[in-house]
Amino acid sequence: MRSALPPFAALETFLAVARTGGVRAAARRLNVTDSAVSHQLRKLEDHLGAPLVERHGRGIRLTLAGQRYADQLAAPLAEIAGLTDRLFGTSQDTSVTLTVGPVVASLGLIPFVARLESDNPGLILQLVTTTRLLDLDAMGVDLALRYERCPAAEDDPLSFPEYAFPICTPELARDGAEQVLKQRRLLNDAHADDWQRWAIAADHRLAPATREMRLDTSEMVMNAALRGMGVTIGRTPLVNDALLSGQLVAPFGTSAPGEGSYRIVASSRRPDAKVQAVTRWLGNLLGRP
Repeated sequence: MRSALPPFAALETFLAVARTGGVRAAARRLNVTDSAVSHQLRKLEDHLGAPLVERHGRGIRLTLAGQRYADQLAAPLAEIAGLTDRLFGTSQDTSVTLTVGPVVASLGLIPFVARLESDNPGLILQLVTTTRLLDLDAMGVDLALRYERCPAAEDDPLSFPEYAFPICTPELARDGAEQVLKQRRLLNDAHADDWQRWAIAADHRLAPATREMRLDTSEMVMNAALRGMGVTIGRTPLVNDALLSGQLVAPFGTSAPGEGSYRIVASSRRPDAKVQAVTRWLGNLLGRP
């Protein structure tokens, strides 16, 4: 009878693709060829009998089943790595492990990881993407970036406010900020009251929208905004890369507070220089854009 446990190399490759967003980036991370990554993906899909990735533009993206599988795999594999390190001391000193939600990892962190590693030679950032609150010490994880639906703690240097404000393409903002609000509004079902919160925080009288589009996730909302389909409320750090690259603009500024905050949590182990470097990097990313 065939084992239900998939080949470990295929699992490792799949998670690398999920974390980096593509075959080529995963191949560089694993130090293998693109074809080797594709082969392992097909091997895992054959084992599971279900597609995990699909073509998207010139690249690929995870299917819904693939995203769910990646979310659930990250934690147990991190636990295996932590157990192995505690018993046999096999971890590399240059690796820093960070657990973070999949959406924040994909939109808010991954665009900036290459610069982090370039600025800190020898540092390798390992992302454990999951919505679960992991026991950092038990699983051998160095840091966690956690979203909290409450304001940032003013007396905690590792607690950072979230900012939320209207964003759109430069083309939609060409005729001025007030005209932006006449565009179709992209509504995020994950944060249904974003527009009302922004109007109160910005002391702006918000007229009812004449056109709306409701979308299920932050990734879908960002994708629609990047394609010029309307104006939405962008949330830091998810929008930082698009703002810095000029793909999106914030016609009303970036100072309006969001509904929550982010907190960097460290394991009880004494942080070394590379953990401290990642902590500073996160702090810079979480600042107001």
